[in-house]
Amino acid sequence: MPEPASAARERILETASRLFYERGIRAVGVDTIVAEANVAKTTLYQHFKTKDDLIAAYLQASDENLRAWFSTLLDGGDDSPEERLLAVFRQMGDWVARAGFRGCGFINASMELADRAHPGSVVAAGHKDHVLDAFAALARQAGVDDAERLARELLVLLDGAFAGSAMQGTTAPFETAERAAALLLRARGL
Repeated sequence: MPEPASAARERILETASRLFYERGIRAVGVDTIVAEANVAKTTLYQHFKTKDDLIAAYLQASDENLRAWFSTLLDGGDDSPEERLLAVFRQMGDWVARAGFRGCGFINASMELADRAHPGSVVAAGHKDHVLDAFAALARQAGVDDAERLARELLVLLDGAFAGSAMQGTTAPFETAERAAALLLRARGL
């Protein structure tokens, strides 16, 4: 009996996501994805017209997961907005401590996909815009007058922590970024 189309699509996407993150987008060919997902090449192309569409789907799925996480953080219960802003760095530091961490998938994709109009680049940029908006929303909740500026500063710290952690193989950059974020908040009277 043939496998349902949705199950094959999910297996292809899960396999591609793992391989793209572990090895890099350009290093992984369609033949490798097909072999590891145990599907025919025609099945892959039934679900994703091009490799670029598969790349965009991989980043979109990651984006949806991280947006859900940010949403729970924004709704942070009893924690103050300041505590939630700092929690981003702490919780991301915990996340990067897992085995196999290779940096921020969105930054990695942006570096590999030189064309800003590439579907994957568009998704990666949209993700960073969402993070920026989430930081700005928390900053506004905390009563910061220049919430957008603070959000941009925090995003630079976050992206720098991702890059540093990937290069150094340690979570120390997230600890440093959290301390720097706390200083930025204190400078604004929080």
